[in-house]
Amino acid sequence: MMKRAEPYGIKFIICMHDRYMLDSTWGSCDGYCSQYVQPAGTLDGFYRNKDAINAYDQRLQHIVSHQSVNYTGKTWAQLSNVIFAFEIQNEGQASGAPNGYDYSVDVGDRNWWCGRATALKASAAYQGSSIYVSTGGGKDFYESILDEHFACGALDVIALHSYSTDINDVTNNLESAVQKATTKYVLFEEYGTNVGSDKAQWFQSVAQTAATLSAKYVNPISWMPWEAVNPGNPNDYEFWDDDAFIAVATAAKSLNP
Repeated sequence: MMKRAEPYGIKFIICMHDRYMLDSTWGSCDGYCSQYVQPAGTLDGFYRNKDAINAYDQRLQHIVSHQSVNYTGKTWAQLSNVIFAFEIQNEGQASGAPNGYDYSVDVGDRNWWCGRATALKASAAYQGSSIYVSTGGGKDFYESILDEHFACGALDVIALHSYSTDINDVTNNLESAVQKATTKYVLFEEYGTNVGSDKAQWFQSVAQTAATLSAKYVNPISWMPWEAVNPGNPNDYEFWDDDAFIAVATAAKSLNP
């Protein structure tokens, strides 16, 4: 896929783990879940356990060390021509299913993302790489815009996730992020609506808000709505070859005429 995308100038964001595998939120319990979370009865078994942290750091290093058959002799850490960023984890420390192990009160370890990014960048596997390291977003704006993210020298991209459809809420949080991100990129990485008739208008509104704030603070806010996939589903968050897709494509072209 990378080789096919390269001629079009498309770069990938590699998300290196999904937090929701830790407690069977969507029905799957992976090795970290069974070895660290289930015995502890809480997500602290993963996020605050030294053995789990060491194992996870090794995972991240292993991923960036992967060698693609299409780029002989190069690891993923060396493929800045096709990889934009490595993400620490999708929605790390987010609360999960009602029967899962959640952090419903507050984030368990607010420095966990920075710790993993710092360890990754210090590893031999990452040395010499110019590929960015991203948080991977939080379940909502609160977890996505922690002060600790912006204070961390090893994090380059602050990813934001939220399915709020209140434009004032979105505007306030995007502005908060871009104000803090004086040396970092802000990426509104996951957002959308499951109301088919509202999708196009919502995507237009978010794109315009991001453009306005980017100009105001001279710091670009990038965006990636969830999600363009074939077939689309008007009753869910997927869209494809419809007014919503056209709205996204039109907004993107306006940024790169």
